[in-house]
Amino acid sequence: MSSTSGRPLGMAKPAIDPRLNARRIEVLRSRGRRRLQVMGSLGGVGALSVAAWGLVQSPLLDLDHVRVQPLVEVTPNLHVDARTIEQASGLHRGDPLFNRDLAAVRRRVLDVPWVAEVEVTREWPGTVAIRVGERVPLVVVPRTGQGWMLVDGEGRALDAVPDVPAGIVPVEGVKPVEAPGRMLGPDGRGALALVGAIPATLRPQVIRIVLAADGSLVAFLRLVDDEDEVEVRFGPPVDLKVKALDLATLLAGVETRGVAVLDVRVPGTPVVIRRP
Repeated sequence: MSSTSGRPLGMAKPAIDPRLNARRIEVLRSRGRRRLQVMGSLGGVGALSVAAWGLVQSPLLDLDHVRVQPLVEVTPNLHVDARTIEQASGLHRGDPLFNRDLAAVRRRVLDVPWVAEVEVTREWPGTVAIRVGERVPLVVVPRTGQGWMLVDGEGRALDAVPDVPAGIVPVEGVKPVEAPGRMLGPDGRGALALVGAIPATLRPQVIRIVLAADGSLVAFLRLVDDEDEVEVRFGPPVDLKVKALDLATLLAGVETRGVAVLDVRVPGTPVVIRRP
């Protein structure tokens, strides 16, 4: 009768070749060394991560300064000050600087009514630089209550003023704007586009622009100092660049003294009406 292993009872177990045994032991030792190396590497990475996190959160990399300056150095900001921008940014001295969300800082600064463009950068060690470009007022429109509201070329309300500033065109007949930061209503967009279409050399002669009840636009110009205003009829707010060019071309080729009405409602066929 034989055993389950197939080897006769009493037969000695065959001896292992010493070279094979040494090789097996070396393989086992090598595996052990690799395990220790991996564990050591993981431990080192963990220690470095902890150290790096501690460094990031340490006072060595805190925010120490917020520097606010114009986006274009030769064009100073006239209406936004450093204190207002720093408050709007949400930055505080002592905050960790490394992981500060600068895109969120930029969005908050853009909410300031006068701000048109913003660049935000980290400057090591400990400084965030905020470079700000201002909006330029183009017109004033009625303000809710009383006074006027400065509005830029995009229709954004910038600031309330009691009187019309020099060089700014008042627009009448549009819905009043409630507060800085709000946008001009759709009814006033045509008037805004008209002011933008009028050549810059002619704009100082524009006294005001009126949006009529039927949606048509009328401008009043002072062409001759000792004469009354000249009414310029633009009609509906379409083809405004063409109509403004017709106006400029007409004024360059006619005697302006005695003119009462300039009608440019039909592009390419302006009409001059003189005073009696």
